[in-house]
Amino acid sequence: MVLRVISYLALSCALLVLPCYALDLHPEQEARAQEVFRSIMSPYCPGRLLSDCPSSLAAELRDKIRERVGRGESKLEIESYLY
Repeated sequence: MVLRVISYLALSCALLVLPCYALDLHPEQEARAQEVFRSIMSPYCPGRLLSDCPSSLAAELRDKIRERVGRGESKLEIESYLY
């Protein structure tokens, strides 16, 4: 029983750490992510690009886009996900 609880805790901690590593992109990937940020309007800051929006929700969306770029998705695939 105790071993099972420890296993669940270890797995939970590992799953919390994984998204941090997903955001470490190569410079080319970060450039692609920035291109996406500059090509779409922010849903959280009317009249602003996602790249310029200071909202914490926009920051979360940029992180999700970075994760998708890191997985190798194209700009078109990411835009399809967003719309």
